[in-house]
Amino acid sequence: MIPLLREYHFAFRFGESRRIERVHLDSIPPGALARLRFADGREPFGILTVGDGGWVGFPEVLEVHAGDAFDVRVGEG
Repeated sequence: MIPLLREYHFAFRFGESRRIERVHLDSIPPGALARLRFADGREPFGILTVGDGGWVGFPEVLEVHAGDAFDVRVGEG
């Protein structure tokens, strides 16, 4: 059987406050679609596109605080 949809999840948690402009998703090809969602359900950017080398750049700088967590889901198929 061939799967119709494969979804990857990447989790990020921060021990200190910081400003980030991008995240790296290992082994994800350029052009894949990704969605960032905070633990409380917020989705600040909508759908994002994975760039060269697995990097996902954000349309604006994201401020995260100590203890914040989000995941990035990538769907293929």
